[in-house]
Amino acid sequence: GVGTFAVDKSDGDKMLLPGKDATITDTVTYTGLIPGKEYTLTGTLMVKSTGEPLLDAEGNPVTATKEFTANNTNGSVDIEFTFDASLLAGEDVVAFESLVKDSIEVAVHADIEDEGQSVTVVEIGTTLVDAADGDHMVENGTVTVVDTVEYKGLVAGETYTAHGTIMDKSTGLALEDSEGNPVTSTAEFVAEGSNGTV
Repeated sequence: GVGTFAVDKSDGDKMLLPGKDATITDTVTYTGLIPGKEYTLTGTLMVKSTGEPLLDAEGNPVTATKEFTANNTNGSVDIEFTFDASLLAGEDVVAFESLVKDSIEVAVHADIEDEGQSVTVVEIGTTLVDAADGDHMVENGTVTVVDTVEYKGLVAGETYTAHGTIMDKSTGLALEDSEGNPVTSTAEFVAEGSNGTV
C-alpha cells in the first residue's frame, strides 16, 4: 500500500503561494514492496473543487513520474510537481499517486478528501493607507499607517499571524525607526472564512 504527504517544497508547509513555478513535494510511503525490485511511481495533481486533473498551459494534466528500486519492504520516496499556480488562489491541489511494477498497478492512493495529500494555494494582497485620512499620502513626522491584508485560501476558524514590514522603495531595504530597528507590526487573527481581510 501507499500513503502520501504533500507540502510546498519552498518551506515544507501546506500553504503554497501562487506563482509560475510552484513546486509541491509529495512524500510517498510504501509497504509490502519487494526489496531490490524496480517500481514506477506516477503522480497526478487534482483540483479538489472540480475533482478534475490540474491542466498545464497546453491542456495536459500536471503529472510527475519517478522510477526507483525498493531498498526495503517498507520505505518512502519523494516525487515533485512543478506547475503554474498563478491562477489557483484559494484552491486545494491534491496529489493522486499510482505505483506500478512490471506494467501492473500494485498500489494507488487517490482520495480527493485526504488532507495529507493536499496543499492549499494561498494568496494575499495589501492596501496601505494613512490612518488619519485614509489616503495614500502622509505628512512629515510620526505617522500611523494601516495595511488591509486581503487573503484567499485560508482555513476558516484557524489562527494565523500577519507580519508586516515597511520597506523603503528607493533602497529596497526595511524602513528603520530612530533606534535603527525595522518598522514592523504583527496581527494575530482567526480566519472567519477561506477568503477575507485583516
